[in-house]
Amino acid sequence: MLNKIKSLIGHQGFRKYFFNTGWLMADKIVSIFFGLFIGIWVARYLGPGKYGLLNFAISFVSLFSAVGTLGLDQIIIRNIIREPESRDNILGTSFFLRLFSSVLLLIFVFAVLEIIHASVYDEVIVMIIAFGQIFTNFNIIDYYFQSQVKAKFSGISNVLGRLFSYAARVIFIVLGMSVIWFAVAVVIEQLIKGIFLLYFYLKNKLSVLTWKYSKQTAKNLLKDSWSLIASGIAITIYMGIDQVMIKEMLNNKAVGEYAVAVKLSTFWYFIPMVISSSIFPAIVNAKKQNSKLYFQRIQKVYDLFFLLSVSIALATTFLSGWIVNFLYGSEYVQAAQVLQVYIWAGIIVFHGTIRGNFLITENMQKVGLQFRILGAILNILLNIFFIKYYGIIGAAYATIISYVLPIYLLAPFYSVLRKELTFTWNAYLFKWLWSGKQK
Repeated sequence: MLNKIKSLIGHQGFRKYFFNTGWLMADKIVSIFFGLFIGIWVARYLGPGKYGLLNFAISFVSLFSAVGTLGLDQIIIRNIIREPESRDNILGTSFFLRLFSSVLLLIFVFAVLEIIHASVYDEVIVMIIAFGQIFTNFNIIDYYFQSQVKAKFSGISNVLGRLFSYAARVIFIVLGMSVIWFAVAVVIEQLIKGIFLLYFYLKNKLSVLTWKYSKQTAKNLLKDSWSLIASGIAITIYMGIDQVMIKEMLNNKAVGEYAVAVKLSTFWYFIPMVISSSIFPAIVNAKKQNSKLYFQRIQKVYDLFFLLSVSIALATTFLSGWIVNFLYGSEYVQAAQVLQVYIWAGIIVFHGTIRGNFLITENMQKVGLQFRILGAILNILLNIFFIKYYGIIGAAYATIISYVLPIYLLAPFYSVLRKELTFTWNAYLFKWLWSGKQK
């Protein structure tokens, strides 16, 4: 056994993929754990009002970020793998397209702020964060490294960007700086990541001076990415519109309290993402073998995710008051009530990650796009009503309903969603338990 392990570790292919993935995992660890604790410190320092303003600015800019990135991420990777000789053409065209869209994003964000009559102070904070989107254009180097199985360079750049940003936050707290500087910290992360991506690109004996813009390549890229842009817009609305609407309908303090509940709830979402990505190949292989094994494997994942998400939700519901008070302090007491509701959205999110894999396996990605667009529309409409009458707790209810309803509204039109509902209800009703007893 020991010899086999040594042989595996010494295998060139294993070492290549292991270290490639290792830096990406390090980035996740830094993001999840360092991000949580530094975020708590920032929240306690700023207080609900200023912390709410910062989160409003981040959410507001994120609503337009899908347009800024043009949905080119996976397309760049795919095209470079298919046509490695066109690398400079693809990267150059992508960079100039995204640079142009970033400038448009800045103009559009400023125009919307003027339309909604935001205060000058609010405008400054939002525009600082929006300006940081320009530095994200160097992420196209990240996609190149991914296409070459050299994601370790991306992971290192991500980790360094986050660490510099977290260090800046700590320094700003110690020096007693205003909320504007914490918006600058968001930009610092994007800037440092961009600098190191460029550094590693040059270190690999490559040059940005050889990048070229091609009108035909631009047309092809945009033709392939339009559905991803639409999907990205729907996702960002899904994830950020509630905080923007709370700011406009209530106040910054309410946004801060709501943001705390959201961060504590979404902290667990890395679990289904990691598991889903790990078992996806097994699901695809099962489909090739026979449908019975394929459906059995999917059902087991639904059962597991239901048990995990319910366990987390139950524990958090009973301990919400203690958790919020211990981590964030008595100023955020309202967040505990929101957390008791929002944490239950995790059940739908956990199942949503495996649903995405299921739809891809069935080659029904268009259903996923329709699902997200319908959910985004419902989220906006429900927030208008629920926030008005129930405040920030209403926004949590609106989120859960907008997660649940689309699948029931679309299921009559797609057999794949009707099958997905079967997996869901089998998990909800603990079918694995009582069917096991019968056997």
